[in-house]
Amino acid sequence: CVQSIIANRNAPSRISLSVLMEADDSEVDEEESGKEDQASDRLGHDEVKTQMSRLERDLQTLNNRVRAILNNADFNKDQEVAFHDQSVSMHSASMYWPIIQVLVIVITGITQAHHIITYMRSHHIGI
Repeated sequence: CVQSIIANRNAPSRISLSVLMEADDSEVDEEESGKEDQASDRLGHDEVKTQMSRLERDLQTLNNRVRAILNNADFNKDQEVAFHDQSVSMHSASMYWPIIQVLVIVITGITQAHHIITYMRSHHIGI
């Protein structure tokens, strides 16, 4: 596994893998010896190709997982921003709503008291 601490979405970190196959003197002698040796060398080359294709497939799988994790993180970030905006708007609404309710109750009480006083005066009751 490879992890880069300084890599982020805006500044990704590149990772490369270089494989050099060099023939030493014994392999050069074997290539010149005949067709049987070429078949065994070709088998080794096929094994290297198989290993490389496995590595490529594993790297592709890791890239897909990283992409999925980044997409999930972006989705969660968007959800968190939406939740924060909603909670801020609810907080501001909850600050002013009780004041409005108290004003409505006071105005309703004053109006009812005014109507009761007017009714009692018009019917010559108690006041």
